[in-house]
Amino acid sequence: MSEALLREILSEIVGIKQDVSDMKQDISGMKQDISGMKQEILGMKQDISGMKQDISGMKQEISGMKQDISGMKQEISGMKQDISGMKQEIFGIQQGMSGMKQDIQFLKDEQAQIKQAVLETNERVKQLTDRQDNQHAIIDILSSRSIEHEALLKRIH
Repeated sequence: MSEALLREILSEIVGIKQDVSDMKQDISGMKQDISGMKQEILGMKQDISGMKQDISGMKQEISGMKQDISGMKQEISGMKQDISGMKQEIFGIQQGMSGMKQDIQFLKDEQAQIKQAVLETNERVKQLTDRQDNQHAIIDILSSRSIEHEALLKRIH
């Protein structure tokens, strides 16, 4: 073989070696990149695991809030029933007060009539008292006359 051919082969081998060396460096860089990616993926997995725990905690908190809201709804429902009952009681009280007002007005009207009747009765009693006083006076006069008349009759007889 000729020296030129050997040099050419050698040059090719050196080129191939250089290419292989470059490939090794590229592969080494790729390995480092892959290693970095693996670390990033591992970090992402840890982040995802943390997020899952956070989400699980949030779900528990939301579940607790739902229970609290359910309890509040029940309390509000009870309060609404209580308020409805109070409204009915107040309505009943108002009706009772309306009836009482009517009764009071009726009693006032009757009281005025009774007062008038008492005044009229007092006037009649006064008139009767005056008559009775007059009658007593007349009886006294008649008694005196009767006594005088009897005395006169005794003197005559």
